[in-house]
Amino acid sequence: MKLPVADGPEIRHQLKIIAKDNRQLLWAAMAGQVVATIAATVLPLLTGKTLDAISAGASRRWITWAIVGMFALLLVRVAFTYFSEWCAGIMGERVFQHLRDKMIYEVTHLPLSVVETAGTGDLVGRVTNDVRRVQSFITGGAITLLQIFLTLIITYTTAMVTSPRIGWVLILSAFPVYYLLKWFLSRANHIYQANGNWENTEPTGQVTENAEQAETLTALNLQNLRQQEFANAATTVWSGVNGAQLTRSVTMAALNVLVLSPLFFLLLMAIWGVPKGTITIGEVTTIAMYVLQVRAPMTSAIYWTNNAQIAWSAFSRIFGVGLLPPDRTPTDEQPANRQLQIENVSFEYQPGRPVLRDVSLDLVPGERLAIVGTSGAGKSTLARLIAGIDGPTSGAIKVGGVEMLDMNEQTLHSQVALITQEHHIFTGTLADNLWLARPDATEDELWDALKTVEANWVQDLPQGLHTEVGASKESLGPSQAQQIALARLILLDPHTVILDEATSMMDPSSAHQLERTLNKALAGRTVIMIAHRLFTAQDADRVAVMHQGQIAEIGTHEELIAAGRYYAKLWNAWQSQ
Repeated sequence: MKLPVADGPEIRHQLKIIAKDNRQLLWAAMAGQVVATIAATVLPLLTGKTLDAISAGASRRWITWAIVGMFALLLVRVAFTYFSEWCAGIMGERVFQHLRDKMIYEVTHLPLSVVETAGTGDLVGRVTNDVRRVQSFITGGAITLLQIFLTLIITYTTAMVTSPRIGWVLILSAFPVYYLLKWFLSRANHIYQANGNWENTEPTGQVTENAEQAETLTALNLQNLRQQEFANAATTVWSGVNGAQLTRSVTMAALNVLVLSPLFFLLLMAIWGVPKGTITIGEVTTIAMYVLQVRAPMTSAIYWTNNAQIAWSAFSRIFGVGLLPPDRTPTDEQPANRQLQIENVSFEYQPGRPVLRDVSLDLVPGERLAIVGTSGAGKSTLARLIAGIDGPTSGAIKVGGVEMLDMNEQTLHSQVALITQEHHIFTGTLADNLWLARPDATEDELWDALKTVEANWVQDLPQGLHTEVGASKESLGPSQAQQIALARLILLDPHTVILDEATSMMDPSSAHQLERTLNKALAGRTVIMIAHRLFTAQDADRVAVMHQGQIAEIGTHEELIAAGRYYAKLWNAWQSQ
């Protein structure tokens, strides 16, 4: 499943919220730009008037004050431009923090089924690259586009009001430039959207996966294959960037010609009008300075329009994450007890291809149930449904009479917890990793949990519980990571525990010993074990055998051995290995 992309109305709605939250800084930045632009526009006008005054024999005192006024206008322009950019910079950082926090919240509250199918690259790209692009645009681009708009409006208006006889030459380039920009936007929009998706998704995802699975790539000799796949993804990104750059280059060349073309007509008018006295050299100078003054905004408009397209594309992906509908609608109903019931549950990953069919189970609180079966029988899928990660296609799974999909995730996962063979160590101290399960736990309780899962190696770490682990820190092996995950489970203390190959990274002897220890620590809790090593099933109160998505038989270990059906065959095959 791909994460959605927000449309135009949704983006504008979110931008209005951001603008409202930062309205003081936004208004201050806009006011600063207005003052700076007015000062920049008055400067050429004063320069032209000064030249005319010099030609008319104005006094030295008048000329001196005119020059002082020019410097004052220059200082005002610089000061208010700096003030406006300072406000924009602060606003950019605030927006960056807001979007980053919003993205982290939304990503961590996505349905787990969506996270697993969306792809690492898409999520990482939206949280990192897209947020940075938006921050960069707001810090520099938004205010610059405002400056461009104000400069053009005020400059054109001033030129027409103060020098109507020749000010109209500025308009000569306005309409061609407008249609040129319109052409550029129509060409560039789909390029930036498509290229942004690929740049965020494919290469980022491949780099992340290759780094995380480096040992697997080496073991299976897949380096060349993955390198070629990355090269193909990079080539696709390059093609998109190249197309956008070519469009921009053609537009820039045409824009420079159009923007400077009024100078040619102004020169012809000056040659004809100045000797006759119909226009003054000061007017010509003022309009020439205005032509040069609007050149920079018009040419930079391409660059910042380019960045605006990229930022808009980034906004669409950032705001798209929040458009995913929840996979459940919690109610206020609370479980009456710890009874776990599975009633006629069927499940399909794809329509028409059932993985589970009419599965029913009643678990007695405190019971240890082992679920066994051949690969593909549906064991792990059933575990995901019991843990509330996915909802059944039909039927119901209830805890204390309340359907799991009617419980909010915090309540559900505090009562039912799943531990799989895939574990993650977060960057931080070992204690931080354990406090994720129970932030109010004392260090003594952390040590007790580690002792329960036989993680005695923690005592040998340089700083014990406070040793930094994770990326570029103390490295933990797969079996150690499993023990940390199990210690989190002990701290979380749910009444129902699902263990899906939770000790698969350990050698059989150590795994068997740890499972016996866990059974003691989890006494009184309902424990569901997805058993790939059948000694786990031997220790269970009951064993459920799955075959082709259904429970084929259920009973104690001894009863199923005596029955001589599916379980007996599995047991005999395992014993012979």
